[in-house]
Amino acid sequence: MISVERVIDLTRPITGDIAMWPGTPAPSFETGVTVEKDGFFARKIHLWEHTGTHLDAPAHFIQGAATIESIPVERLVCAAVVIDVADRCDGQPDYAVTVQDVARFEAAHGQVPRGCAVLLRTGWDAYGDDHERYMGPSGDLHFPGIGEAAALLLVEERGVIGIGIDTLGIDPGNVTEFSVHRHGTLPHGAWNLEGLVNLEQVPPVGALLIVAALPLVGGSASPARVVALIG
Repeated sequence: MISVERVIDLTRPITGDIAMWPGTPAPSFETGVTVEKDGFFARKIHLWEHTGTHLDAPAHFIQGAATIESIPVERLVCAAVVIDVADRCDGQPDYAVTVQDVARFEAAHGQVPRGCAVLLRTGWDAYGDDHERYMGPSGDLHFPGIGEAAALLLVEERGVIGIGIDTLGIDPGNVTEFSVHRHGTLPHGAWNLEGLVNLEQVPPVGALLIVAALPLVGGSASPARVVALIG
């Protein structure tokens, strides 16, 4: 029997006013039937694939790459490490996680193990209900991310299967070329997990990550219920 002491929800609830990438539609919900009138309750929902806490498939930026349903399920259940850079992001909305940040983590906790996911805690999830603080002023995105060199170190040299973050996107908000998406993770078959919350509750090492993404056939991404299990 598997022993689990804590289950930590890393998922932001989806509401009609959730922070969205500029220009993409917010979620909408339409009640189709009600218990009072029809005997049961159900809604029709309209969701952008990249809504809230979501998983990017390689096809999001790489032509012909794997779509969301093609990601093997065993790559959605894995060990996770948390690299906490919240102190360096404080007051620095354009901060990009560096190779030196990875080195500091490894000096304290050992080398990032092959086959795990790396989750980056910037502390930015605390601003999720304040869209300007979370994303930056309208038309001028600013939030922390990971630099391309650090992403390549983790994917190519450490062999991680995915990188997650508690901001709107894996690339820093002010990086318009999306270099981590285009060169650092997705072309190597690694996934991106964006919009996480509660990473301060997850230890640096020792957690099991479960990414329950919907297998949307042909999809570029999927909203996901993400949990960390602590034994």
